[in-house]
Parts: sequence; C-alpha cells; structure tokens
Amino acid sequence: MKTDCSCGKNETHIIMSRNTSDGKTVCLWSDGYITDRTGEFYGHVRKICSLEVACVAMGEVGLETQHTVNELISAAARVARSKVREPGKIRDAISRIRQTTETAGGVE
Repeated sequence: MKTDCSCGKNETHIIMSRNTSDGKTVCLWSDGYITDRTGEFYGHVRKICSLEVACVAMGEVGLETQHTVNELISAAARVARSKVREPGKIRDAISRIRQTTETAGGVE
C-alpha cells in the first residue's frame, strides 16, 4: 500500500519502533499498522486509525510486557475511534479503558 508520509517516502515503512520491558519489538508503520519486528500482528487489532493515538501508545510500550502490549494496542484503537487527539487526553483515555477492561476481566 502506498502512503504519503511526511518524511517523503511513498511506500509503507516503519516510522517508530519500541521494545517492551521484556525485549519484544513493537513497530508502528506509516499506514497505522502495528506489528512485531517480523511483520506479525499483535492479537486481533491490526491498525490504529489515528497516528496521533498510535504515537502516544508507542510511548507507553516500554512499560508493557509481550503479554500485555496487546491490551495497550486494543485500548489505543478504541481511543482512536473516539476522536480524542490531545496527547494527555489520549493517555488518560487509554488508561481508563484498560482499568475498565481489567475490572471486567479482559479486553475486547
């Protein structure tokens, strides 16, 4: 898929990568997809439709483990659908969703 990235590249490419606290690599692609280093998706969430939300979520990856990073990505995808775009509000919304799903016993 072609994208028009602010860096000038037209092909889809990794724009950010972070490691979880236990060393698993998480990559954010220019088209909003989130994968591991080999291009495999995390769980059922494939794409965060807002790069603003995805970037905030990527900033939190280092606090996660390979077992909890999918919960972060799922919460971020829900926030992206809500149209929240200010970094502090994004982080708060992700945290609230995660607290709610932990209390309910899982993620959607």
